[in-house]
Amino acid sequence: MRRRVRETTGQRPAPWPKRCGRPAHGFTLVEVLVGSAVAIIGLYASMYLIMTSLRGNTERLDAGQAEHLAEHLLATIQTDAVRWSGDGLTGYYISAAPLPPVPGQGSPWTLAKQPGFDTDKRVGAMGGDTQLFDDGVLQEIPKDRGARYCAWWRLIWVTPELLRAEVRVAWARPQVAVEKYQQCPIGMADDLGNVGSITLPAMVMKNVYVQ
Repeated sequence: MRRRVRETTGQRPAPWPKRCGRPAHGFTLVEVLVGSAVAIIGLYASMYLIMTSLRGNTERLDAGQAEHLAEHLLATIQTDAVRWSGDGLTGYYISAAPLPPVPGQGSPWTLAKQPGFDTDKRVGAMGGDTQLFDDGVLQEIPKDRGARYCAWWRLIWVTPELLRAEVRVAWARPQVAVEKYQQCPIGMADDLGNVGSITLPAMVMKNVYVQ
């Protein structure tokens, strides 16, 4: 028919329409490499976001446990102050406050380490002063469980009948070698790049209801 049209009209027949789309032979090597590079970059970005999220969750968990430990030690100091009723200072913690009571003066930072643990002075969620707990507590939560925190406490006079207790808890970040801070040096809290720390205060009042 195409030949007949050309013979009768003397015009050249129109070409067949071209097929749209990709040739049947598939993708070229360059296209495959570009697609692979884009996929790898996307996968790397996704893994980076996941690792950053996990690292942030770990740091929040460490900070939360450190805050619980600091609150626990502050509550222990306040409970110990129930025995502070006379002119003298009695109690495991309260007796560390310097005498005479001068506002602004206080005791140095004291490490709350576990008795008998000299090579590793870190403590767990229950602190290190096991003589203040009964056997039932230690059976439920062993004193060495989660022992990765360094805790210090001190007392500062506010008035002759009021003390300010401060507890500082520090811990090594996950990327830091554990052996570096096992002895819990007091200056480790200043190493902000490798150590996380919190400091919580509380007021401790003399038991004026007991004569």
